[in-house]
Amino acid sequence: GSPTLSVTFTPTDTANYTTATASISITIDQAPTITSANSASLIVGSLGSFMVTATGTPSPSLSESGVLPDGVNFSALTGILSGSPTIGTAGIYPISFTATNGIALDATQAFTLTVNQPPTITTQPLSQTVTAGQTATFTVAATGTSPLRYQWQANGADIQDATSPIYTTAVTT
Repeated sequence: GSPTLSVTFTPTDTANYTTATASISITIDQAPTITSANSASLIVGSLGSFMVTATGTPSPSLSESGVLPDGVNFSALTGILSGSPTIGTAGIYPISFTATNGIALDATQAFTLTVNQPPTITTQPLSQTVTAGQTATFTVAATGTSPLRYQWQANGADIQDATSPIYTTAVTT
């Protein structure tokens, strides 16, 4: 229900038959609850953000505990986890958020921040010249957060079933 209850009070003076009306509000305190998701992902070298949200009356304040990757910060004032993770910070970061408002128990949420490494081609495939009737085999090497997915293309269109780091063409004509 609503954390505020409005009440109207009307006393009547039976001797003089007069009435007076007064309205009051009763605010109902509610313990904090964290309502945002319990995980988020960021990408190394890319700016990203996630907003931690909480409810309660009075409005709860937020805090964070745990190790954040370099380049990422949490603002307790805004509830925003943001930044651009630096090179070498890919991984999983278990952290906790706490919402407190002085009512009952604090709300604590276990949170997982995943920092992904974007894919980088470390070995480019090499162009080849083949004689008609032969195949050509191309190989690429890449690093990044697993699992990496591959898709070979010809003339801008995906080649069906060519989804590994090695691609061998059909016999050329």
